[in-house]
Amino acid sequence: MAEGTECVLFKKDMQFEDGTSVESWSCELTQEQALASGGVEMVDIVGLTREAIEAKGAVSGETIMKAKSAYVEHIDDADNHVKTVLHVSEDSEYEVEEMDWKTDVRHARNRRARRQRHRNLADSSPGTLTVLVVRTIDSNDIQLEADALQLKDDVFDDAVCIKTQYAACSHDQLVIEQATEFSTTVNTTIGDVEVEVEVDGIVDFKLTIPVCSGKSLIESAAFNKATSLFGGGSSLSSTFDLVMFCQPPGTGSWVA
Repeated sequence: MAEGTECVLFKKDMQFEDGTSVESWSCELTQEQALASGGVEMVDIVGLTREAIEAKGAVSGETIMKAKSAYVEHIDDADNHVKTVLHVSEDSEYEVEEMDWKTDVRHARNRRARRQRHRNLADSSPGTLTVLVVRTIDSNDIQLEADALQLKDDVFDDAVCIKTQYAACSHDQLVIEQATEFSTTVNTTIGDVEVEVEVDGIVDFKLTIPVCSGKSLIESAAFNKATSLFGGGSSLSSTFDLVMFCQPPGTGSWVA
């Protein structure tokens, strides 16, 4: 990255099967920066502690990091899989600055406003979040057992699902809504007849790499392909409030 290059900060909360979780910070690169560094748009930050970044006032989606000396590198993770990261050392000069939402289109507030205009939701509750669920399949056809119909139940339809639990926790102030821009066709049996069903808000696609490539590469590949297919020519955040990636099993003990 060139001297003085900046990126938007986002906080990552990784949860594991044993109930533990780890918080860290990532940076969203521009499309030009991503192309120059292997096509990865969202990269983890290494060299700086979470506490050091937060001490400078970092707010997810609302602040940028400006580093005098920073570079993108490809490193081996704990499982010997290649991972793309942004390296910023503690002794380098870097600042965290709040974006001006009135002028900076990258600010989370403006992303939400663009999505609302895009969907023409002027009369809808500001607490309504449109969700796209992405079900990824690796190059060897490894995938979740749950198909699009099952995910629709788990996320949107069941009495106990993500939608109902967010509604309950927020006293109905946060409403999860299926995206309608994209869908998946699923074969199912009704009675004794096999029929095709269109499932809104759930999409499947196949990656060109196997699950053994590791979590980081699968994550980057899924994010980049989803952006290309569903990002409206720019980014996923310009169209959807939330994007849920359901990754194939085999990338580690993480849950979400």
